[in-house]
Amino acid sequence: MEGKRHLLECYARIITSYRMVVILLVLCVTIFLGMRIGALKIDTDPDIWAPQAHPYVKTTKTLEQVFGGRNVVVIGIAPKNGDIYQPEVLAKIQRIQQGIEQLPQAVRHNILSLAARKVKDIRAASDGMEVRRIMERVPQTPVEIAALKAAVASMPIYINSLVTPDGKVAAVIADFKTDKAKPNYTAMIQALRPIVEREKDATVDIYYGGLPMHGYWLEFHMKKMPMYFGIALLIIMAVQFWSFRSLQGMLLPMLTSILSVIWGLGLMGILGVHMDPMNSTTPILIMALAAGHSIQILKRYYEEYYRLRTADAMPARTATVEAVVQSLVRVGPVMITAGMIAAITFFSLYATGIVMVQHFGVFAGCGVLGALMLELTLIPALRSLLPAPKLREIEVERKVGILDRFLMWVAANIAGGRAHLFAGGAAILMAIATVGLFFLHVDNSVNNRHKPDSEYRVHNAALNAALGGTNSLIFLIETPQQDGIKDPHVLQGISELQAFLDTQPHMGKTQSLADLVKRMNQAMHGNDASFYTIPNTRDLI
Repeated sequence: MEGKRHLLECYARIITSYRMVVILLVLCVTIFLGMRIGALKIDTDPDIWAPQAHPYVKTTKTLEQVFGGRNVVVIGIAPKNGDIYQPEVLAKIQRIQQGIEQLPQAVRHNILSLAARKVKDIRAASDGMEVRRIMERVPQTPVEIAALKAAVASMPIYINSLVTPDGKVAAVIADFKTDKAKPNYTAMIQALRPIVEREKDATVDIYYGGLPMHGYWLEFHMKKMPMYFGIALLIIMAVQFWSFRSLQGMLLPMLTSILSVIWGLGLMGILGVHMDPMNSTTPILIMALAAGHSIQILKRYYEEYYRLRTADAMPARTATVEAVVQSLVRVGPVMITAGMIAAITFFSLYATGIVMVQHFGVFAGCGVLGALMLELTLIPALRSLLPAPKLREIEVERKVGILDRFLMWVAANIAGGRAHLFAGGAAILMAIATVGLFFLHVDNSVNNRHKPDSEYRVHNAALNAALGGTNSLIFLIETPQQDGIKDPHVLQGISELQAFLDTQPHMGKTQSLADLVKRMNQAMHGNDASFYTIPNTRDLI
C-alpha cells in the first residue's frame, strides 16, 4: 500500500509541476476527438436490435435479398362520408400509388393498393380464366363503381389488407429499402409524407402505420436528447453548487463530465459507431458518473487544503499544490478501482451479440475511462493552477447539512449497538425486492415506446381496428428443388399453416401464394365455390 501511495505521490507531483503541458495535451486530444463527432449518424436500423446469428434474423435477411425491402408502411385512406368507392377517393389512392413508385428508395414491385399493376382481378372466362388489373383506371360511372366492388369482393386476398369488408377504409402498402450509409428512417418518411399529405383534405382522414413510422418518431425524439442533456447538466450543477457553495466546486466536476462526453462521442465517430436509441442516452450517464467521481476528489481536496492551512499553517499557494497531491494520493486508488470496475462492467456487454447493447457498452465504458483519465490529469493540473479557495468557502463547505446529520445519525446508531435493526430492515427490503422479481415481465411493445395520444399510437390503433394490422410476420417457405413451390403438397401445407394462424389471437389477416392459386382454380371451374381449393395435380398448378 505504501508503495502505491509513493507512486501516486510521484505521479501527482509530476502532474502539478508540468500542469501547462498536461492542460495543453488534454486540449489537443479534446479538439481532435471533438472534430470526429460530426461523423456520428442516427441509427435505428432493425439489425442493431437483434443478435445477427439468430435463425430468425438470418431468415429476415434472406427475405430481404429475395423479395425486396422489409420496411413496410401502411397508409390508410378513410373517407369521412361514404365508402372508398368514390371517384375522388379512388383517384387519391391512385396518385399516392404513383407518387410512391417514383421514390428511389421504394421497392416498386412491393407497393400494393387497388391502383397497383400487380393487384389483379381473376375471373372465370369461356376458355378458362381471365386476369386483368383490378382498377386499370379510376371508375367514374355507377356501373363501373359496381364492377370494381364486385371484383374486390371476389378476391378474398385483398379483403382486410387493401380494403375493409365494408369499404370504409382502403390501404396503400409501401415497402422501402434503407440506405446502409444513412441507417435511419427520417429521410424515407420525409420523402413519403408530401406525396400522402397533399391528398389530405376535408373529405378524408389519412393514417400511417408500420415499423418505419416507429423508427421515424423514435429518431424525432432522439434529436431532443441534447435538450435533455442540458437539463441534466443544469440539475447536476445546481446540486454541486449547493454542496460546495463555490463556482470552482461547481464548474470543475462539470468540466470533467463535459469533456468525458466529448471524448466518448469522438471515439464513437472514429470507430464508426452510430447513435442508436440506447446509446443516445449514454452522454447523460457518463456525465453523471464523471461528476460523481470528480466530487469525491474535490471534497478530499477541500479537506486537505483546510488541514494544511489551519493545522500546518502552510501558505495558500503551497497548500493548494500540496492539497492536490495529497487528495490524489488518498482518493486516487479508490477512483481508479471504481472506474476500472465500471468500465469493465460496461465493456462486458459486448458479449451479448446484440449490436445496440454492444454500442452502449463500448460507449459507456470508454466514457468512464475518459472521465478517469481526466480526473487523474486535467483536474489536478487545473486545480493546482487556479487560485486557492478562500477560507470562507472552506468553512461553508465544512458546515454540517441535513444529509451530513442523517449519515452521522445512521453511523452513531450502527456503532452504538443497533446494527441488527439496520441489518433487519435491509433484509426486509431485500425480501420485498426479491418478491417483486416475480412480477417483472418482458415488454418489447413498440406501442409502449410512444405516448397514448401520439400520432403513432393514434394512427396505429385506427389501422389495426379497420384493417388486418400493421405488424407483419413473414414465413419463408423454401423447397429443395426447382419449382418445388408448385407441388400440391407444399401449397396445401401453406394453406393449412394459414388456417392455423387464423385461429390465433390478435391475428388480423393471412395471405400467401396459396390464396391466388385457390382463386385461379375456382375461376377455371366457372367460379364454383367448391373449387376454392389447392388443385391436386402439379400440372394444373
